[in-house]
Amino acid sequence: MVNVLVALDHSDHSKAAFYNALMLMRNPEDVLYLVSVMQEYPAFAVGGVFTPSDAFSAVDGETKKAYTNLLQEYAQLCIHDKIEFHLLLAHSNHIGEMLCQTVEEKKIDYLVLGRKGSSRIKRVFMGSTSKFCMEHASCNVLVVKEVLDSAHLLQHEKSLGEIRNLSEDIKLTRSQEVHRRTHNVKMQSQ
Repeated sequence: MVNVLVALDHSDHSKAAFYNALMLMRNPEDVLYLVSVMQEYPAFAVGGVFTPSDAFSAVDGETKKAYTNLLQEYAQLCIHDKIEFHLLLAHSNHIGEMLCQTVEEKKIDYLVLGRKGSSRIKRVFMGSTSKFCMEHASCNVLVVKEVLDSAHLLQHEKSLGEIRNLSEDIKLTRSQEVHRRTHNVKMQSQ
């Protein structure tokens, strides 16, 4: 059994990460964790007036609703492909730390995330989530750089279907082999 964690947001890079995560899942027992981390921002001053963080509760509520809907959309894809999955919605002021913590807690084998290609200035001041995870996660990390176009998405879905069918065929063949051996043992003992 393989546990795969994919970090999701509303970007095309995230969608590409999701489809790449599916390619890592080759057995029906594998589990996919879909996680979205909402960025927390501390209270700050606007125009010399202190603005408490609860002033942003309406914005936070809308963000939570948007991420919940996003996770539900990906959940529907998992249901369609008969993939065992878990949804996680987290809050953190450091997305990379939250992802690495989740890797530890859920005993994740692969962490998959998209690389947004943040500006150089942003990376200097805030750092890169993918770089942080590559350096600190206790599992293998796959950073997906390329956004998938429609043709690539169709190819991924076709490949995933072929892998699932092959996996089912192998499982069925193994089951038939075990049944045959069990039947032969019973016949020999009689």
